[in-house]
Amino acid sequence: MLRSGVLEKGDIIWIWNENEGGKYGISDTHHIGFFWGDTSNQDLFWHSAPNGGNRISPITGLSNNVSYTVMKL
Repeated sequence: MLRSGVLEKGDIIWIWNENEGGKYGISDTHHIGFFWGDTSNQDLFWHSAPNGGNRISPITGLSNNVSYTVMKL
């Protein structure tokens, strides 16, 4: 996704756990946030933090088997 060149700041990224039913399953590790890079390959993700509030961090799933869906605005 970062190498594709299609990401733009504000795109929604949905990270879902393949081990718990995929995108249609229920999982505590599914996550959603916004691509926040200034360039399409900058690894920045604006999302809610586990302890409350928001943070910007690398785009990383919380499972060892995740998939990503990008929704363009």
